[in-house]
Amino acid sequence: MRIQALIIRTGVALPPPSGPARAHHCLTEGEASLRRARVSRSRGLRILAAAAPELLAGAPTLIGLERPLPAWLLAGADRRRIIQWLEISAALHAARAQWAAQPLDRALTEAEAELRSALKSASGALHWFSDLVIDIDEYATSEHAARQVRELRDDAHSLLHEIGALTGGLFGCWLEHEDGIWFEKCETSLAHVPLGNSAGFTAVARCSICHEDASECEHLNGESYWIEVLRGNDGKCSVCGDGCDHEHGRTYRFEASAYVSEGTLREVSFVSRPRDPLARITAREIPVEELVQALGRTPSPDEKVRHHACMTYCEGMRSRPTDP
Repeated sequence: MRIQALIIRTGVALPPPSGPARAHHCLTEGEASLRRARVSRSRGLRILAAAAPELLAGAPTLIGLERPLPAWLLAGADRRRIIQWLEISAALHAARAQWAAQPLDRALTEAEAELRSALKSASGALHWFSDLVIDIDEYATSEHAARQVRELRDDAHSLLHEIGALTGGLFGCWLEHEDGIWFEKCETSLAHVPLGNSAGFTAVARCSICHEDASECEHLNGESYWIEVLRGNDGKCSVCGDGCDHEHGRTYRFEASAYVSEGTLREVSFVSRPRDPLARITAREIPVEELVQALGRTPSPDEKVRHHACMTYCEGMRSRPTDP
């Protein structure tokens, strides 16, 4: 079984290994990811509602997909959903072929981009909140606060399935053929592998405030400082290292943390709680035997093979990357 994975992000602030500062970091990042997912989803839905309202009117329900069905109901319900989505997708494909490069096609392309962006953000939110929940009872100020965090995780999970079904159902979720191997890269499916990557490496840990060696600068990890945000030609924030909402030239209060720079990778292990909650599997090999069983033949390398898991009800977390 071959996989592709993000080992660790560089140029961004990573959460501390443990403690209240890690909990705060995960909460902040999770809320930001969830907010981005909701905004992009709303944009995509508005575009679809204006350009092709009939597509949404005939779609299977997007509510409750995060709750696994009893085994005796699951197969039939999933089969009906897949058939419905394939019919809608075929109609959408025909319309796009007829109106190529016209306003309808451009609107659908824009809607797809928004929904795929929302899906990635929802997956990230689920990982941040899932990490936070591990020891929330230890750091929460009250039982109510702990319950709110669990509800945030559940909201992210629900949103992941909603956006995944809509995106995969309308626009497709495709296997990719690379160097003789078929890979699944479904955001919805892979988010249910509760394992991340722990990288063994040597590196320089830099301060997110001053970008100097974190072991030598005056900023304390977990403490907050006022700092002016600057953006370079690439548009990235001088603090976040990302396309955030911080305005160039404005002063904000940021929490000091360390990010990895100039690293040399030594080894990688699968762990249930990676230092970077977003260091996850990004693709997993689909054995040809599975494809033959599903399709009745061996697909050609240039064939478009559709993945269906994101259109269906949740089947729970996988214990290993190899679980179907």
